[in-house]
Amino acid sequence: MCIIHIMKGRRPTYRELEETITSLTDRMNRLERMLGEKDRMIEETSKRLRYYENENSPPSSDSLEWKRQRAQRRKDASGQDGGTGTGRRRAPGGQEGHRGVSRKHRPQSEETHEFKEAPRCQKCGSTAKVNPNPLVRDIIDIEIAATETRRRIRTAACGRCGTACQAPSGLPKKGCYGPKMVGLISALRAARVPFGLISKTVLEATGVAIAKSTAINVTGRVCDAMRPGAGAVMGAVKRSKNVGIDETVVNLAGRQGYAWTIQSKKNIAITYSRSRGALVMDIHMDGYGGTVTSDKYSVYKRFDEGDRHQICWAHELRMLLYASQKYGAPLSAGILHRQVQKLYRGALDAVRKKGRHSPRLRRRFESGLRNILFSYRGAEGTVLAPLTRRLASSLPHLFVFLEHGGVEPTNNASERALRHVVVSRKISGQIKGGQLWMDRWSWYMTCVLTWKMKGRSLTNEISKII
Repeated sequence: MCIIHIMKGRRPTYRELEETITSLTDRMNRLERMLGEKDRMIEETSKRLRYYENENSPPSSDSLEWKRQRAQRRKDASGQDGGTGTGRRRAPGGQEGHRGVSRKHRPQSEETHEFKEAPRCQKCGSTAKVNPNPLVRDIIDIEIAATETRRRIRTAACGRCGTACQAPSGLPKKGCYGPKMVGLISALRAARVPFGLISKTVLEATGVAIAKSTAINVTGRVCDAMRPGAGAVMGAVKRSKNVGIDETVVNLAGRQGYAWTIQSKKNIAITYSRSRGALVMDIHMDGYGGTVTSDKYSVYKRFDEGDRHQICWAHELRMLLYASQKYGAPLSAGILHRQVQKLYRGALDAVRKKGRHSPRLRRRFESGLRNILFSYRGAEGTVLAPLTRRLASSLPHLFVFLEHGGVEPTNNASERALRHVVVSRKISGQIKGGQLWMDRWSWYMTCVLTWKMKGRSLTNEISKII
């Protein structure tokens, strides 16, 4: 009001000035309270971003950035807001840099379903023309019929020392369930079915009622029988020339623990530990002289000596991609990601075309990456500084696969081996039973994943060892 009077050329009174000052003071107080609330919200949001969005790791599924990317992908897939999608959502798959894996069907028998009479259209009733090329579907099914058989087993005793023996029967040493029933319970557990649901599943499939404790005891005996096989797998892994290593978090009886996978071309060894420290590598990889493919976790630096450490390219490219999405693809982070990705693809093409590995080829691409990093030498103090420092520290171990044959440039196979563990963690929540069951599960997972890699039947293999 006072300002209006001044604009009109009239001098405001003292009372008008006092009212104007009071109103402005109240407004300023309101704005200060609003600013304080905004500062508090900004501080809380910054804490969340610092927790969820680490520049050196891929975006978490709980982070705000990941949710924004997911929403943008859905818009692009539906063709909205200028998107060029086809109206379908992107098919689910692995993360950037991972090689896809699909089921291979191996049908043991074949059946043909023919029309018993001339087919007719269900809409108009006219005679339909039979297609000469039939529809092919591979169906996987099981047929289980529980039978209870009384076995009479002859026994004998030594007349000299009194040692008893039994006639060969092929039955488990303990319990009243045969090899097929034990194999079914173990197969359900290998399929990540909780113990509480195994009894219900067996009852519905076979009509045999078993308790939850029975499923636990049967699985425990199978795990104990797998111990020699797991030791043999670990020995085979340590004798191989190239391995991949990775780890993930698990819950061990209410405490945080870790599952480690050590994977070679034909074997997968799984071990559980309370620690994520170097002691695990000292125990399981002591004396190993081959090449290791892993991420940049500091425990794996022990393999740097002797030029036998290959750093996973999928992790490095994923880190650059996340940085480019966070700071904008047109900016320098996006340019750096495209340059490094092009160099990596060129290295893969060079090995594929020439079909041989050599130190000269490795030096050539190391020099190419060094030149890329040198072009960003003035990036100190910007968002590119941690990216270039990370690549510079990884440079001596990024192109080991170009010099040594058989070395994988990524540890995707190791991460796929841990998928079974991660899904079990999400379903069961934790591993109970202390050190005994922690060791049992390491033997169990080692044998099951190795048999799966070699294409062997889980039920048949369990029948052999029990």
